[in-house]
Amino acid sequence: MFESNKITDHIAIQAINNKKIYIYTITDLNGKQVNEGWLKVGETIRKTDTRVKEQVHTAGLKAEVLFEELALDINGAGFTDKDIHNSLIKRGFKNEAGTEWFTANNLSQNDLLESIKGVVKSRINCTEDFEQLKNTGKVFKLRPNQQAAVDTTFERWKIAQSDKSNLASINQFLWNAKPRFGKTLTAYEFAQKIEAKKILIITQRTSISDSWHKDYYQWVRDKTQYKFGSSKSNQLKGGGGRIIHTALSKSESMKIAADPEENLIFYISFADIKGKSESEFKNNNKWIFETNWNLFIIDETHEGSETEKAIEVFENLNTDFTLHLSGTPFKKIVGKDFNDKNTYTWSYADEQEYKNEWDYTNGENPYAEMPKLNIFTYQMSLDLRRACQSEEYSFDFA
Repeated sequence: MFESNKITDHIAIQAINNKKIYIYTITDLNGKQVNEGWLKVGETIRKTDTRVKEQVHTAGLKAEVLFEELALDINGAGFTDKDIHNSLIKRGFKNEAGTEWFTANNLSQNDLLESIKGVVKSRINCTEDFEQLKNTGKVFKLRPNQQAAVDTTFERWKIAQSDKSNLASINQFLWNAKPRFGKTLTAYEFAQKIEAKKILIITQRTSISDSWHKDYYQWVRDKTQYKFGSSKSNQLKGGGGRIIHTALSKSESMKIAADPEENLIFYISFADIKGKSESEFKNNNKWIFETNWNLFIIDETHEGSETEKAIEVFENLNTDFTLHLSGTPFKKIVGKDFNDKNTYTWSYADEQEYKNEWDYTNGENPYAEMPKLNIFTYQMSLDLRRACQSEEYSFDFA
């Protein structure tokens, strides 16, 4: 039976794009265990049920998920299933060579499950085999392309500091970078490089606040004086569903924003900052327009940032420099505000080239873990080609 007391909302937890450790067994259609005494220990950032079903293809068999837990320890650091595998082997558990299946002599299926769960909890709490990880600092090094984005943007930022013409092409920069580039964490690194004290982050999608909050907690909080606030009630949960960090509320963030000595990162969505009428903004957001933001970040800038209401919001903000983030900023690229001088581009093709041509005299390949790219072309039907060539229809793929 799936353990529900550790994850109170199975579907909600699965929807979060965080790595999870899972344990499952295989049964026949009558619920009888096929490989009794063995359990599979894996990891995924997707829905656990979906990932597990992909691994069980034999007709008449099904997988039963017995346990899943966020792979996040008390330090806020993530971990992998390899950490669990290595600890199990060290403790004498048997592993089927080349697989993620484990067993132990003289243990029932339930006792085996409890033992493996115990190892996962030890990793979460940094105890027993993982005691040395307790309270250790987290070190992150940008990949070369991420560092290039920071350095290139920094050069533009320096120009903006000396040029007070307030031209859009001078005081803003676009990162046209593929998904999984690491835009959130890299943007935090840029903020630290320019020593921004007040940072405002806006996006169309409220769910994105989770990744900004998580990266802040894991990589920024301990080594800086920044505090993280959000218009959304962000709470970061660790193993066992316990709350390990809560974002500051609007009222708490407002007080910090008013203090010139305090460093603040504040997240808000377009929906929350905009008022009901075209000429008004929400009263409780008045402080946002009164604050001078050293760095203004528009995440997923291709979504909703060019509407009349969004432009009105931007025009009423006091910002020193704006950083646009997107994986598909097609309209931004063809517009008048961005060119090769204030745009950094990183594509799937760039990533594959760096991965395949990495010079190992420079050390370990930082792109080795990136997935292989397969490109497929498809021939459109004759009817569709005729429709595309017709003046009767127009197509906007941006």
